[in-house]
Amino acid sequence: MLQQVVRASIQKRCVFLIRNVCVPRRGFCTYGPDDSRPVDAMHDVAFDEENLQFIVCPVTKKPLRYDNVKNVLISDELEKAYPIKNGIPNLLPSSAVSLDEL
Repeated sequence: MLQQVVRASIQKRCVFLIRNVCVPRRGFCTYGPDDSRPVDAMHDVAFDEENLQFIVCPVTKKPLRYDNVKNVLISDELEKAYPIKNGIPNLLPSSAVSLDEL
């Protein structure tokens, strides 16, 4: 009887490990529905302008302006633009580009 309980417990543990550890995991929203290519290769995600009320320049802490033609957030005070990729603004100060370079 004890052997059957131990064997069943080991089998359950092996099944759990096979399903949860041995299977390669993919990140959330990394691959398309058929697991063949990244989502950003399928279509671009637009920036939601409603988010501007929550976003400020990381350097000046002033509001940013959205340029939908160039798809960037602009800091008028610094005259810098922060790129937006797949609807996500890159607000690292090192990623900002001068407005002259756009």
